[in-house]
Amino acid sequence: MRSPVHHLRRAAASLLAAAALIAPAAAGAQSRDAYRIDTTVTVGRDAAVDLSLISGDVTVTAASRDEVRVRAHSDVIPLRFEQVGNTVRVTTEPGNYRRSGSQRMEVVVPFGTRVRAGSVSGSVSVRGVRGEVEASSVSGDASVEDVTRRASVSSVSGDVRIRGVDGDVRARGVSGDITIDRVAGEVDAETVSGEVDVRGARSDRLHAQSVSGDITYDGTISRSGSYDLQSHSGTVRLYVPSDAGISLTASSFSGSVNSRMPMTMGPTSRDRGVRRGQRMELSINGGGARVTAQTFSGDILIVDRAAARPDNR
Repeated sequence: MRSPVHHLRRAAASLLAAAALIAPAAAGAQSRDAYRIDTTVTVGRDAAVDLSLISGDVTVTAASRDEVRVRAHSDVIPLRFEQVGNTVRVTTEPGNYRRSGSQRMEVVVPFGTRVRAGSVSGSVSVRGVRGEVEASSVSGDASVEDVTRRASVSSVSGDVRIRGVDGDVRARGVSGDITIDRVAGEVDAETVSGEVDVRGARSDRLHAQSVSGDITYDGTISRSGSYDLQSHSGTVRLYVPSDAGISLTASSFSGSVNSRMPMTMGPTSRDRGVRRGQRMELSINGGGARVTAQTFSGDILIVDRAAARPDNR
């Protein structure tokens, strides 16, 4: 099982590089406003913003105006603002600084703006932009809400939270949980020691993986879809519709495989199945979607969503 750490190296390195790469600009070149930005600029269609901080939170929201409003503050490290066409960039000046001090950034963008936002030791929040979003943090949480087309969200030691995406989702974590709610598109989620929880999904392609955390999928099952859920020491849970057609491959070395839905295993039909320490090929409602559920020391549970009580999910 390939560690998600590999996938996060590039994002983490690009954020950390802003802290110490080249010598800072001469003191005489810094203006008194270099540590504080409060400005509004006009942008056209297909606007984009690229935002990054070292030690503070980045918050992005949206409004129905053709302008980008930026409010940012930094105690120690100067800020850089630039606009090129319809793209606005706000970053910290590169340099060698003994301390980073306090920072924060609040940005309001037009609906539909493409957003790229990152912080090294702060949290990143992007809400309501209705455009493509890439959000990343090294030691803080990363969360996005109300996104279209694509959301790519990652954090090394914080949690990843994604909600309301009309498009595909890519989520990466190392020591935090990944929570995905109300997504209509393909889902690709990996973490090392956290849980992956996908709820209210309308997806025909799913890949969910954790080394030591639980995996939960509660969503639609397309007969032509493919769903892959893997955990080494966690439990794998699937809450599926009553009429879902599933061709299931389930395997657990030391855990149990438990289906609470009528299923066919080989030539024998069984109402319920509990098996331990083996690989099973199961068919539910005549088969259909390719579903793979694997865990080494955890259990696998397949549940009829209609029959499951909300407090048991």
